[in-house]
Amino acid sequence: MSPKNTKEGIKVTTAKTEEERAAQGKTCADKLALSMPILVDGMDDEVSKAWAGWPDRPYLVGADGKVAYKGKQAGEFKAADLESELKKYLAAHPGEDEGR
Repeated sequence: MSPKNTKEGIKVTTAKTEEERAAQGKTCADKLALSMPILVDGMDDEVSKAWAGWPDRPYLVGADGKVAYKGKQAGEFKAADLESELKKYLAAHPGEDEGR
């Protein structure tokens, strides 16, 4: 467990299987009452290594698969920033939010 998690009383051990990691992601989403889809990195941490992802660093990925916005990390992220970028993106790409 990370020292920050221990300090905050969050008890999540390192997952040893894909199933454990997926279950931890679901627990996180449920406890935070997230209404948006989340993705859980594979056991190889390929996404984390490629994008320097953190649990609190959001990315906005466009329909073309390209990163449209890379959020701040480590307590600097503000949900309003992501919301603003999402609105800008959708205004520039009409129709991409249909069916979601």
